[in-house]
Amino acid sequence: MRFVILGPTELHVSHRKVDLGPAKQRGLLTLLCYHLGKPVSPDVIIDEFWPGEPREAVRNRLYQLVSRIRAVLRRNAVPGTLSATIEGYRLDLDPELVDFHRFTRLVQESEAATDAGDHAAAAHLLTEAIGLWRGTPLADLQGHWSSRRRQHMTDVLWLGAHKRLFDALLALGEYQTVLARIGPLFEEHDLDETIARQWMTALDGAGRGADVTPFYLDFRRRWMREQGSEPGREVNDAYRRIGNRRHQPEPHLPPRYPLRDIHDFTGHGELLAKLDAILTGPGSAGGVVAIDGMPGIGKTTLARHWAHQHRELFPGGQEELDLRAYGPTPPIGTHDALGRLLSALGAHGDLMPFGEDQRRQRLSQLLDGRRILILLDNAYDAAQVRPLLSATADCAVLITSRTRLKGLTIREGVHSITMPPLGPEESASLLKGMIGTGRAESEHDALLALADLSGGLPLALRIIGQHAAERPRARLFDLVEQIRRCLLAPGHGTDDEDASVRAAFTYSYRALQGQAARMFRLLSLHPGVSVSVGAAAALCDVDNIGAEDLLERLARANLLEHDSVGRYRFHDLLRSFAADCTRGEETAEQRHQAIERMLDWYLLSATNAAVQLAPQRTPVPDLPTAYRVEPITFEDDTAAMRWCREERGNLTAATRCAAEHGFHNRAWQIPGAVHEVFERYGCQDDVLECNETALASARKIGHLVGVLGTLNNLGVAFHSFRNYDRATVLYQEGIQLAGTLNHRMAQATLMHNLGNINVKRGNFTAALDLYQQALKISRDVENLPCVAYSLHRLGKAYRHMGRHAESLSHHREALAIRERIGHLRGQGATHAELAALHLATGDFPLALRHAELALELSRKTMDQVTWCDALITRATARRQQGHTAPAIKDLRRVAETCLETGDSGRRVRALDALAEALVASGEPEQARKVWTEELRTLDPSDTRARRIRNRLASPVATSGSGSSHSSSS
Repeated sequence: MRFVILGPTELHVSHRKVDLGPAKQRGLLTLLCYHLGKPVSPDVIIDEFWPGEPREAVRNRLYQLVSRIRAVLRRNAVPGTLSATIEGYRLDLDPELVDFHRFTRLVQESEAATDAGDHAAAAHLLTEAIGLWRGTPLADLQGHWSSRRRQHMTDVLWLGAHKRLFDALLALGEYQTVLARIGPLFEEHDLDETIARQWMTALDGAGRGADVTPFYLDFRRRWMREQGSEPGREVNDAYRRIGNRRHQPEPHLPPRYPLRDIHDFTGHGELLAKLDAILTGPGSAGGVVAIDGMPGIGKTTLARHWAHQHRELFPGGQEELDLRAYGPTPPIGTHDALGRLLSALGAHGDLMPFGEDQRRQRLSQLLDGRRILILLDNAYDAAQVRPLLSATADCAVLITSRTRLKGLTIREGVHSITMPPLGPEESASLLKGMIGTGRAESEHDALLALADLSGGLPLALRIIGQHAAERPRARLFDLVEQIRRCLLAPGHGTDDEDASVRAAFTYSYRALQGQAARMFRLLSLHPGVSVSVGAAAALCDVDNIGAEDLLERLARANLLEHDSVGRYRFHDLLRSFAADCTRGEETAEQRHQAIERMLDWYLLSATNAAVQLAPQRTPVPDLPTAYRVEPITFEDDTAAMRWCREERGNLTAATRCAAEHGFHNRAWQIPGAVHEVFERYGCQDDVLECNETALASARKIGHLVGVLGTLNNLGVAFHSFRNYDRATVLYQEGIQLAGTLNHRMAQATLMHNLGNINVKRGNFTAALDLYQQALKISRDVENLPCVAYSLHRLGKAYRHMGRHAESLSHHREALAIRERIGHLRGQGATHAELAALHLATGDFPLALRHAELALELSRKTMDQVTWCDALITRATARRQQGHTAPAIKDLRRVAETCLETGDSGRRVRALDALAEALVASGEPEQARKVWTEELRTLDPSDTRARRIRNRLASPVATSGSGSSHSSSS
């Protein structure tokens, strides 16, 4: 027995197709099968089958449909029930009987197989899953809901399964099979970057490398013609990797791609010509232009459009930094802004200077000699921008601001351009493109009146144009009259410079239905720049499907913008308007509850991510229950890490929001939940900010456990910036508080971290004493994971001291414990350390054996840190044995991975080892290029930079006797 909804709705019993009755009956069964085990409300069913008809008039028809479906199920002995609940109708039966749910299960199992490295099993599962599709899914449903679901099922699920299948086949070396199957799919999705990447990989693997470049160039031409921009990183990086294998060019800094453009940019030819004259003429290097204008006038769009049109002038790339003068978060300060620019250029982790002056000098160094365009968007005033300009003197810079930055013009000689509204004809042209030429020409006078009412503001024009486009039968004249009434309403005086745009907002807002209007209002309470479906659902107290529908309605009305897949953002003016609506229509208690739900969603989702990524850590205490919200759960480490990256800025904003609104428990719990995740990658400024906020909140409410945990986390943050003095003070305060609270495990953790600082400073005796104290505590309380960690740290310290026998015994004991408790990630780290130890003693076979074991475990646990360490060790051991070609290949892989993950410290080590391997292979000029790249990445005051300068200043000997490099610093 099986139900089919991945095609025309069918029920097969004993190889016989059952007659399911007329179309609506089949359609309702499809709806119930899709939502298997979940109630479907009568309102959803009525909207799907009888849109626009009065509810009461069609309820009897609904009851009859349900009754007939029950009869079909009974006649065919279907082992399930169709029941009516308070929430709606629910069909309960084995999900394996419905092809869609079986498809979902097979895809999930294939993902697990892929994570385990079993690509053959993944390919088998995906082939079976794809074979379940029999045509257009949900074919017997034709309403608004089903149209959206069908598109999602086809464009995301079905297409995604094919992409996973092709990746599995590529991993198996089945290049010809991929080429045979991918062609028809690419004809339908000829701008899909993943499929393009897979096609190029298959061509290269099948021995058709000569066909890769023509394919790439053709794809790039089509992409730029359709999208108006360069293809994304997936395609470009794949093409570059294939080229690296074929030509092995020198390493490079992260490529910066052109700023995104819009397809229907209209007008402002005179301003574009001014920008040309200033930034493209002779001696234009280092030119700076400040574009000012009223809100909603299109300053950012103008800057991006010009930058995109002249991308060939900036071979070093283009970079955009939102200074957030008027957003939901505080304006970005100089220290943070410099950090963000440095992070974008590859200076992460221990390569990120802490002081502001050091950051400015570092940025100048990284930008030296590179032709780059920088957009400083949404600046508050000259004081916010001025410190950045001194570090970007050789770059072209565009600045946008609502106010004229006179100080920059007078003191720094910055060119200033004031952006006027669009003229009447330009405004009419933009509207015409949205509503259609025929309709615009038939009501030309009304079109000009609409353009006039917009005040020439593109934001208002787009909202008005979309509203008209969605109502093709409405007269433009009627729309003009309605907007005029909004202009005359209280609070919309025509003397206000933003009266036109607020009138457009008001008109579109009033056209929203109840829940959509409430979603629009409550989104103004979200503290971050962009919002996900899950966070919006928590704010509005609806489920994720309902939230997505409401968000899409707002986006279609141009009251919300699509940010990335599944994420949305406000224009600043719309956020301000929504906030006014919220204050006027939601009580203080309702606003308080919405913020609390949102904070709980972020906290519980972050906790789930942390448990997935670091299961050995104890979650933060006193967590709220999840009955009011639907936090995200994660199937694997990749999904958890992706969510953390996407939500990093929002989690920082949520921490600040919690403290500002008196939710002090959440203010220390949220940073505590994700601290270990965030400290792994990227610029740490936000970690510092979050934990300083957390510490103040925990102290304010006297939550001593919260204070204790945050002292440790804040110490780790300062530790990452090499501010060892400040970190030491925090760790010592934490150790004292842990003793007062008799919290022995916290005491051990803080001792570990203080010991790590002593290792960094070369105080190995003090470090050993602290590790020994932590080990004794861990043994006393019988905490095996912590015992293993103490032994691991002791082994590492002994290795640095050259006490190899003691290092070996401690690592062996740590490994035995980690194997006994099943801590795979810890096992991988200890194998990596044993590999480094045996490399240091010259036992290359044992070093390689442990490196291979570390690599195998790190692949299973998605531990890129251990993977990189082990690969560096393996490469160094291979080079010492004279196998330079595989060593070079390994080290290039590490350097590329660290570039993608932002791990600058390990990237420097990989580049250093790569240069030595190139010297050993007789390629001194290639080694010089790598050292030059490494030098560019390092701070000039770094001792490693001085050593590299010395190497570059002297002849490079080509021999296999380069110095060895351990896998851990």
